[in-house]
Amino acid sequence: NLVGRVTDGTGPIEGVVVSDGVTVTTTDAQGIYQMRVKRNAPFVFVSVPAEYEIPVENGMPKIYKKIAMGDNDVVQRSFKLERTGKKERFTLLALADVQIGRDDEVTMLDNEVLPFLIPYVQQELEVPVYGISLGDLVWDNMPFHEVYKQRIRKIGVPIFQVIGNHDHNKAITVDADADASFEAAFGPTYYSYNIGDCHFVVLDDVLYTGSSSYTADITDEQMAWLEQDLKYVPKDKLIIIGLHIATSRRNRPSSHVADYKELYALLDGYNVRILSGHSHNNYTTTISETIEENTLGAVMGAYWNGEELCNDGSPRGYAVYEIEGNRIANWYYKGTAYPKEYQMYLYGPGQAVSEQYRDGLIIGSACEAGELFRAVVEHKDWDELKRIASFYEYLEIQPLCNNAFMLRSGEARDEEELREFNRTIVRLGRELHKPVCATGDVHFMEPEDEIYRHVLLASKKFPDADKSLPIYFKTTDEMLEEFAYLGEETAYEVVVKNPRMIADMVEEIELLPPGQLFPPRL
Repeated sequence: NLVGRVTDGTGPIEGVVVSDGVTVTTTDAQGIYQMRVKRNAPFVFVSVPAEYEIPVENGMPKIYKKIAMGDNDVVQRSFKLERTGKKERFTLLALADVQIGRDDEVTMLDNEVLPFLIPYVQQELEVPVYGISLGDLVWDNMPFHEVYKQRIRKIGVPIFQVIGNHDHNKAITVDADADASFEAAFGPTYYSYNIGDCHFVVLDDVLYTGSSSYTADITDEQMAWLEQDLKYVPKDKLIIIGLHIATSRRNRPSSHVADYKELYALLDGYNVRILSGHSHNNYTTTISETIEENTLGAVMGAYWNGEELCNDGSPRGYAVYEIEGNRIANWYYKGTAYPKEYQMYLYGPGQAVSEQYRDGLIIGSACEAGELFRAVVEHKDWDELKRIASFYEYLEIQPLCNNAFMLRSGEARDEEELREFNRTIVRLGRELHKPVCATGDVHFMEPEDEIYRHVLLASKKFPDADKSLPIYFKTTDEMLEEFAYLGEETAYEVVVKNPRMIADMVEEIELLPPGQLFPPRL
């Protein structure tokens, strides 16, 4: 009761995979397909062959047609494709969680995202470029699917859509009916297509029950369709799957879509990359030797936190995949307003404190792992040392035993060089008029307690677990003796005078509520 013909404008195309989401068939030598569909079947779509261009209508991919059986006994739905030859290289733009639900969020998309995203895609990415948007296109506001479509087509490349939990109408409790707005705007919620040596599969893994309630589940109908679809895909093709909720989460080993084992079994034998969103975090999950999942940060970040950052602190952004043949040659996450090269900043102690939040904080330069001590060890020039030291309210030096490991590692020649490191910091304090404090990096109270630290280090298999490191709570006399090489006056200053001054700067606070302790649960 459903028939059609697939042509390239001049003749038939044989072997094109066609499906209504239940039955999967191919065209014959005359380009004709036929299948029996249910009267309420909404769509028929072509899994566009690799040698043909993705059809685009009004700036959006259009690989489907509405069936609309009505009272007809037979319906004809035909497709015309443009032959361009198989693409050996292309770029994939992957978006996640654009998630517009209010006018101010549309304004944010217009003013803070698209002005950066559009020129980067159009001017910096190697063509041809195709896109996929991994769900939560809107935020529970169904009319905004059309608003989203108006904005997303401005990017200027064909972008396929995945349905997310917020793309369902929360007033409707039946999953298939809650999809209606998405389907009206974008067509079927699951389908496949081919670009180059890659077979793309889009799945709907949100089983909606209304009022924002849902489970992470791929329906049996989809799984049966996918099994049929993959029968037409050679094992040497790269499979790229787009869905909304991660099938597995590296940071939550027990979190999966309900039928993840069945999904992975169907994908066995293929090289697979799964792309997901939903969590507004970036993480990669290695599922097997041949299956990897990339969960991406959000285009709109996590703006309920009042910042343009995602939940994990990464900037709002998107991913770019550079694909050659049947492999991903390179991929990266790009912060929307940041250059491609920016991936992560590593901050030394105190560096991450923004000036606007600094009021009320007293920041010290820390132990040997701090940026100032590291710069001294690395023999940075005096101007650079002053630049680093100027950030802190006070500078720190510690007993020689704390840094004795540098003698074993070769970072220091002898104990005299360890002393010289401390003398350098004292000279910096003098020149910058900053107090220098002798601190102990205390790990235990009494010398004999050191044995417990050895046990803990040995359990973590530290190679120097048995080396003595007497970082106990030293008396004032012991600390004065330790720093005697600075001279009597300076030793008293760093051990007694300056620490007292810092202590006096700190208001009295209660670390724990009065009378309450919080012992660990064992």
